[in-house]
Amino acid sequence: MINKFRNRYYFLSNMYPCTIQFDELVYNSSECLFQALKCLSKSDRSKFVGIDGYTAKGIGKKVKLRPNWDDIKVDIMYCVIKMKFEQNYDLRLKLLATKNEHLEEANCWGDDFWGTVNGYGRNELGKILMKVRQEYLKDA
Repeated sequence: MINKFRNRYYFLSNMYPCTIQFDELVYNSSECLFQALKCLSKSDRSKFVGIDGYTAKGIGKKVKLRPNWDDIKVDIMYCVIKMKFEQNYDLRLKLLATKNEHLEEANCWGDDFWGTVNGYGRNELGKILMKVRQEYLKDA
């Protein structure tokens, strides 16, 4: 099991620096794009360009959420993760190298939706990463 997205497995974290292009804008991490997609307008999304994931997360807590965000955020995250590994081939190879390991974002900051805290939580990010990895393995 890979349960910490740090050190060798930091590339699994949404905070990992990588470029992702979407709607003619280039973001510095999957976290930046995910936070940007809370906004409907391109001008609002452009505020998430040129910053790191930690800064984006802070800004994302203050934006006006698009309608039905809670209903679509998991699907949005899937699309963001898919783009991350589509556009960064080196990261895709690292994801594939995790083979069939269980991926879980164990954390100490209390996020039991995208990850787990003390072994409990939904681990939605881990599930998405494993789903994307499986899709690549099927295509190989």
